[in-house]
Parts: sequence; C-alpha cells; structure tokens
Amino acid sequence: MNTIHRGGSLKINIRKRQQSAAQMTARTVAEIIDRNPAAVFGFTACKSLMPVYRELIRLYREEGLDLSRVKIFHLDGDVQTGSAASSLRATMWRKFYALINIQPANMRMMSCSISSITDARAELQADIFSAGGLDAAILSVDDAARLSGEGVCELQDMDFPNPVAGQNMIADAGTVLDARCCLMFAAGDAAAGSVARAVEGAQAISMASLILKQHDHASVFMDERAAGLLALKDYYQWVASGHPLGLQADLTFLKREGAVRTGAEFDVSCC
Repeated sequence: MNTIHRGGSLKINIRKRQQSAAQMTARTVAEIIDRNPAAVFGFTACKSLMPVYRELIRLYREEGLDLSRVKIFHLDGDVQTGSAASSLRATMWRKFYALINIQPANMRMMSCSISSITDARAELQADIFSAGGLDAAILSVDDAARLSGEGVCELQDMDFPNPVAGQNMIADAGTVLDARCCLMFAAGDAAAGSVARAVEGAQAISMASLILKQHDHASVFMDERAAGLLALKDYYQWVASGHPLGLQADLTFLKREGAVRTGAEFDVSCC
C-alpha cells in the first residue's frame, strides 16, 4: 500500500489489486461507523462501487460490523424517462442492503421523473440536513462526472436503459462538498484517465478534480491499474516508501512538476 496526503486534504491510496483497494475503502467506512454507530452516508448505485459493497457485506458477516443504526441517502435515484423506469432500489436491496443489517427505514432513495429532479434534489438536501449532514460521501470516479450531468456509469441494474444512466444523479457537487469527508474509489484500466485528471489535473478539468481539490477531507482509493496514467505515480510510491531525502525536498519537487500549487502539507505512511 502507498498512502500520501496531498494539498493538506487529499489522501491518495494506491493498492496493488482491486480487492485490496476495495477492502481499504470499506475499512475506512467501518472506522467511521465504529466512531459513530449512527453515522450518515451518501452512497450511489454505480456498479463500479460493488467491490466496496461486497467488502462491507463481508465485514458484516465475518467481523460483526453493525449497520443497524446507520443512515444511507442515495445520491442517485430511481428516475423515469418516458416509459423507461429504473428498478435501482429493488436491485440495490437484492445485491447489498438485504445482505447487511441496515434498517429499511434508514435507507433513502428518491424516485422522480426527469422533469422533477430539481425538486427531488431540494428534498434530498433537506432530508440530509435534518439528519445532521453526511458523515461521508462514497463515490466512484464516474459518479463525480455524473454530478455535473456529463458522465455515465454502468448502474447496478443491468436492464436499466443506458440513456438514463447519466441523468439519474439527484445530488449535486455541493451535497458532496458539504459531507464531512469524501471517499472516492477507482479500479481498472478504464478508470485511469479519470483518475489522472482528478488527482493531477486542474480543478476546472473535471468534477472529480474539483471535489478532490476543494474538499476539506477527501481520500481516493485505487488499484495500480487505475493509477496507471498518473504522471507522478512512481514518485508517490517513492515518497510513501519513506525515502530519506525528506518531505521538504518532496514538496519542492511536486511544486516544480506542477502537481502542487500552494500551501501543500504532507503526512506519508506506508506498510
């Protein structure tokens, strides 16, 4: 594992395999629950998050993770376009929620039409506020693009029409930025371009980049394939290995390379 804090708020986690990255993400969720058994989360139905959900199921079954008091608000929802309606709620229950001990009343997924998404967003934000705000928003890199209405991800329901996939994100970027922390997961070669833009690109280049750069407490978890296009991947690993040159030289290098603009601080660990 290689872990590096960047810009004082962005924590980069690179693991060798997808399963290891998913395990680390799920462990972070479990740590939040251990600190606050009634924690409030924002989840999505993006299929690329399923490895994380499988790990949460395993933690519940094998290690006794208790989600009975946890509240989950879906940042996406069942959206109908014309005669095409999703069944995301039923699919998520079958693949995830029925396999843990969350209370049905504690999982909220909005249902609406395309024309009423604005009203649904306002209702979702009000409900999250009433619950005390999100302790963590868990997203895939694809989800971040969907927050701007520009991205599409493969959803859990394989029968869900693809044209709707980019239109079913109900939350906006503000909902994620207001969360106390943001956990972003990415795995596989297909995510490499989005990861590189999010981690090393300017804020304006993508919604994922804006969220990771602007959020006070953001972490991105990825496997080595998703990290494959990071210009400074080897350098991140070099820093995380505890190189004796020290972090002042590291910061100077990153500023020269343009990866860090101003005010960056580092806290590096590896195992």
